[in-house]
Amino acid sequence: MEKMINKLEINYHDHDHDQYIFRSKLPNIYIPNHLPLHKYCFENISKFSSRTCLINSATGVTYTYSDVDLAAKRIALGLHKLGIEQRDIIMILLPNSPEFVFSFLGASFRGAISTTANPFYTPSEITKQAKASNAKLIVTQSCYVDKIKRYAEENRVKIVCVDDSLPLPDGCLSFAELLLTTTHPSDENNSNDDNIILSDSVKILPDDVVALPYSSGTTGLPKGVMLTHKGLVTSVAQQVDGENPNLYFHSEDVIMCVLPLFHIYSLNSILLCGLRVGATILIMQKFEIKGLMELVEKYKVTIAPFVPPIVLAIAKSPLVDKYDLSSIRMIMSGAAPMGKELEDTVRAKLPNAILGQGYGMTEAGPVLSMCLAFAKQQFDVKSGSCGTVVRNAEMKIIDTNTGTLLPRNHAGEICIRGDQIMKGYLNNPKATEETIDKEGWLHTGDIGYIDDDDQVFIIDRLKELIKYKGYQVAPAELEAMLISHPNIIDAAVVPMKDEVAGEVPIAFVVKANGSNINEEEIKQYVSQQIRDMGEGGVVVPESVLKKQKRNEEWALVKKQELAVAKKKSVENRKLIYNRAKQYAKEYSEQEKELIRLKREARLKGGFYVDPEAKLLFIIRIRGINAMPPQTKKILQLLRLRQIFNGVFLKVNKATVNMLHRVEPYVTYGYPNLKSIKELIYKRGYGKVDKQRIALTDNAVVEQVLGKHGIICIEDLVHEIITVGPHFKEANNFLWPFQLKAPLGGLKKKRNHYVEGGDAGNRENFINELIRRMN
Repeated sequence: MEKMINKLEINYHDHDHDQYIFRSKLPNIYIPNHLPLHKYCFENISKFSSRTCLINSATGVTYTYSDVDLAAKRIALGLHKLGIEQRDIIMILLPNSPEFVFSFLGASFRGAISTTANPFYTPSEITKQAKASNAKLIVTQSCYVDKIKRYAEENRVKIVCVDDSLPLPDGCLSFAELLLTTTHPSDENNSNDDNIILSDSVKILPDDVVALPYSSGTTGLPKGVMLTHKGLVTSVAQQVDGENPNLYFHSEDVIMCVLPLFHIYSLNSILLCGLRVGATILIMQKFEIKGLMELVEKYKVTIAPFVPPIVLAIAKSPLVDKYDLSSIRMIMSGAAPMGKELEDTVRAKLPNAILGQGYGMTEAGPVLSMCLAFAKQQFDVKSGSCGTVVRNAEMKIIDTNTGTLLPRNHAGEICIRGDQIMKGYLNNPKATEETIDKEGWLHTGDIGYIDDDDQVFIIDRLKELIKYKGYQVAPAELEAMLISHPNIIDAAVVPMKDEVAGEVPIAFVVKANGSNINEEEIKQYVSQQIRDMGEGGVVVPESVLKKQKRNEEWALVKKQELAVAKKKSVENRKLIYNRAKQYAKEYSEQEKELIRLKREARLKGGFYVDPEAKLLFIIRIRGINAMPPQTKKILQLLRLRQIFNGVFLKVNKATVNMLHRVEPYVTYGYPNLKSIKELIYKRGYGKVDKQRIALTDNAVVEQVLGKHGIICIEDLVHEIITVGPHFKEANNFLWPFQLKAPLGGLKKKRNHYVEGGDAGNRENFINELIRRMN
């Protein structure tokens, strides 16, 4: 009977469908979506060109808006020189980093398309996306090259590595060389063709694709989502433009970017929205709760875009009370629903912050609705609501069986229409037709309703997708992978609720006749094929008692490990103190002995000659223009890939010969103890599992060099200055020092002392130069 009444009520209003088309409470605005994305983002750059645009939290390096604009233009020109034409596709296979931003914006300047991929995908997943998108070039880090190298070699795809301080893998190109490309007509060696790339001659149309993220859509396997310049400009404007923006960002804001930029939520609502308003974007490569709070306190973060697992971690963390998080004025949550209980807990812990949710979908550009508490002139919101539909767009709710329009407070499939939605799926017209109807409505596959206050509530999903930590996991993909195992004849994958991840996939499998395959073997097989999706890549149900017992065992092991670590830490502190004391005494005695020898020589009417130096410090001072291949190779061997990189070098016949070949490109001399200490303590970074880690803790040194008896920074300094037996390991552990341009500039090359000059006084000159560059 209730269904009949609802049906009659709906039919009664069929003559006036417009009342069932829902729009924003905010008025529509003018959107300049005729502009290319990069021009739109930097339209107001003259107002904040000298303001900080990006902060790399891993290194502390900052980039102004002028720096980012210039870097993007250089990348565009570099892409052109590598043969990337307008509408070609490049793959950005990077974690959060400034290089990700430069690459994406550079491709936009060039008129190329960026397909973003998760670097933690398996080789097969990355290869599938690269093949499907026909990527012509891949920008990545050295540690991910092995995942894509085979595909690149077979398809003649260029690979550009961003971590230029490491030796480049064979066949890879240097990102730093792209950044050194000239962009101004007055720049040396800049051709007329180069200028065309940065002029209006690159005619970018509003419907040209600029981004190609991959999404499973409403169902099925991942497909390339074609997002146009017009679509992304519209989506960003819907959020941050207008006198009363729906998402009130401003140029004084510091926005935390911990969500992965290869995900459309972070790319759109953090990066592009931040660039549009001139805000500062703080880039954090990987989420870690303590590190996140330290960064919030240090940089006074004001905007915190998160996903529910991060919000949950903050809600449950005892660290919240130990850090000053009062600077946060806005916490945005998206990618998965957040319950009312969690919202209330976070509001109690961070009362100064406005907490709200948005609702998005990659195909929708991605934002469909957003909390109006984020607006400049705020509206009241309800817990559990995803806000109201964005402006300059329309939303409707339809019956999942009949397609009939539904009124307020009736649950049905959510549909969205506007310039921000995707152009379609790449090379898949059938899937496009199933998702976008003839009237331009995009069918989300999500079940929800709109209440009397125009607020959107999501209650269920029509589609089969599993949302693991905000990522889309297609059951069909997992099932196909499981069935490919010779001992599994059938499989079904379903979601299970998880407090931390939102949902995790559960696999039910039918073993082949006579097969003895067990759960652990299946987990191991899955973990080798796909990225982590819970416990070992697949979650197998277990009894509550077994889970409780396992958790107790883990807690006991962790407690024992902490006790051992605490005891070792106390012992190490004593040992480090004694070693530092011993080294100080040793250095003092050496200095006294040197003074005694000099005095003794003077009394005898002679002079003291220092023994032949064992250690050099080399600084690269010139670029790569017209550099012979042999010289370039030597600089690579010396790890001097960028201008003003510096490294230590042991003096022997081979290294002296190498230096003579690269002398025009470097300067060098004999560093003293003070210079070595200042370099390592101020600019020291170590190489740990191919990652660049700041030397802020002796544990970093011990982790890599402990097997050689080097357990602290003082040990490291001693090994370097004495050129000890483990100098090679210690020097290779140190990342090349990234020095700044010297105060007062570089002087012209000096004459040698035998010619009446002073170039022989290398020990004084190099130490003076280090002071100016450190």
